[in-house]
Amino acid sequence: MKRQLTQAEQDYRSWRRRVRGDLTDDEIVLHEPYANDRCAQAVLRLLKMCNRNLNENIPVAQFLMALHEGETWAPDIWKLFLLSRKTVIKDVLVILCEFGEGRIDIERYIVRGTKLFRDMERYVPKRPER
Repeated sequence: MKRQLTQAEQDYRSWRRRVRGDLTDDEIVLHEPYANDRCAQAVLRLLKMCNRNLNENIPVAQFLMALHEGETWAPDIWKLFLLSRKTVIKDVLVILCEFGEGRIDIERYIVRGTKLFRDMERYVPKRPER
């Protein structure tokens, strides 16, 4: 069981996350039933990439947030493909193919996924108001 953090420790972790661009201090892992699922593995790779450095991966994070809740977030597809490596684009296409076959709830793939996406809401820029 984890010990409770003091307010100072929580503030420091929050500051460190903002500076480094980390989403969470927890390890991001798949639920066991999805361990061999291509889409779940693609989601996991993208989330881990965003967790390492969110500041450089905002378009990827916006893409994931748009799948989670499309009304609030809109990915900049041009930036997503411009700034992304070939492996990221493959993962995006795998997820889009799965998403096209039927609505997926990407947070179900990840252990503590709902909490992770709730945390992402604080750090990922939302769709501009028109």
